[in-house]
Amino acid sequence: MVHKYVPRTTAALAMLVLQQSAHAQQPATSENTQATGMERVQITGSRINLRQEQLSGVGPVTVIDAETIQRSGAISVETLLQRLPSSAGTAGNQSSAYWTSNGYGTTQVNLRGLGIDRTLVLLNGRRVVSGGTGANSSVDLNMIPVAMIERIEVLKDGASAIYGADAVAGVVNIITKKAIDGVEASVRYGKTERGDGDEKSADLVWGTRSERGSLMGSLNYSESGAVNLASRAPCSLFEDDGELVCSGSSSTIGGRARLADGRRVNFNQDPNGNPGGFETYSAAKHAYNSNPFLNAVNPIKRVGVSAFGNMRLTDRVDMFSELMFTNRKSEQLATPGAIGVYRPIEIAASHPINPTGQNLTLERRRVAEVGPRYFFQ
Repeated sequence: MVHKYVPRTTAALAMLVLQQSAHAQQPATSENTQATGMERVQITGSRINLRQEQLSGVGPVTVIDAETIQRSGAISVETLLQRLPSSAGTAGNQSSAYWTSNGYGTTQVNLRGLGIDRTLVLLNGRRVVSGGTGANSSVDLNMIPVAMIERIEVLKDGASAIYGADAVAGVVNIITKKAIDGVEASVRYGKTERGDGDEKSADLVWGTRSERGSLMGSLNYSESGAVNLASRAPCSLFEDDGELVCSGSSSTIGGRARLADGRRVNFNQDPNGNPGGFETYSAAKHAYNSNPFLNAVNPIKRVGVSAFGNMRLTDRVDMFSELMFTNRKSEQLATPGAIGVYRPIEIAASHPINPTGQNLTLERRRVAEVGPRYFFQ
């Protein structure tokens, strides 16, 4: 046993300081004070896992309940989350073009614009493995069947102190239904007022439960059609002298080139025109409109099977299972490719394909002859 001795002078000074501090904090008219006990201790770190309709005490939380999900007509979790004001918009969803980060058919959520890898996704309070094409750094929300969701809790404040760096932007906790006794079936169909972007889905959910546990299963099918970007925005716009005017790409059909005398020209853009024709380049006339070769919404098809179960083995041991399988087919439309974008091409005056009689630098040319590009997963 180790004894620690404190000098009497040190102990006396400490007691004197404590007495003076306590005396200074008491009101001058009060002779006796009573300690006030703490009514409740609340651990905020586990609030996201508690079984309750709404969370409190951890920051701003939005709860999307089953009734709201049913009324929305959404056929994917992505659609529900993208409608939230805290969502930063496209984050690898159906409205992302092929070059957008993580836009290859996977769907994610991006809270507050901090990136998909800074929004933590939980399923029933537990982390979900990242997935999608290229095993990107976020959860592919396609895999979670909407018909099995009881509610979605969205913590819109940073929770990195609780969950780590992947929760800097917030947390999305998807809670599935706990028990179903019987069979539920639903069919949905819809399209835009312009007759495109049709959506259809069919869900079959069944389950059974007893005093010791429950078992649920589901079959899910959903498909949505494409919406071409030009049907909503005929061309890209930019501001010119206070007005919005069309703006196209400088990678033009025929090709844009700079001649040795400094003049910039554009070659023939008409497939049936003079192959050796060229004229002075004009952005208003020759710039390439990419919108017809991009989708505002890309088509996607999903087929899924899931099973959720729980059983009480003993008074202290519970067993649960969460099994999900999803097959997704998606594709994106992209503009025809271009050459000379990163390295212009020098063409001598004597070259047989050079009709100008001068040395020229081919700056950019859209290879429209081969048509648009398609990406699919």
